[in-house]
Amino acid sequence: MKIEIKAMIEEMNEMTRYRFNKLNDDKEELYINGIKAQHSWKYTQKQQAFAMNQICEYGVRATARILQIPRSTLQNWIRKYYIDVPRYPQWMDSWRRKKLKMRRIFQGY
Repeated sequence: MKIEIKAMIEEMNEMTRYRFNKLNDDKEELYINGIKAQHSWKYTQKQQAFAMNQICEYGVRATARILQIPRSTLQNWIRKYYIDVPRYPQWMDSWRRKKLKMRRIFQGY
């Protein structure tokens, strides 16, 4: 059961990563003297917007893990666009409360 869930999550992550990388297809390649230039990776505005939406939903660390891009890159984009990102995703608050409640219940046993 756990293996199936992990496989399903990884499949979803791969689909998200594919969608993110597909947004880069319209980018023009840089050629110097007919040779493809070796330059640092540049992300398009569409990719940055997609990543910002993912950050708002899942958080910085999870987005970096899902999209397989450095967390520092995401943090630079957050600073660049003055986006206020909560310390943890919104859904995590109710999850934490439920977990603390269950911990208190089972402490007595």
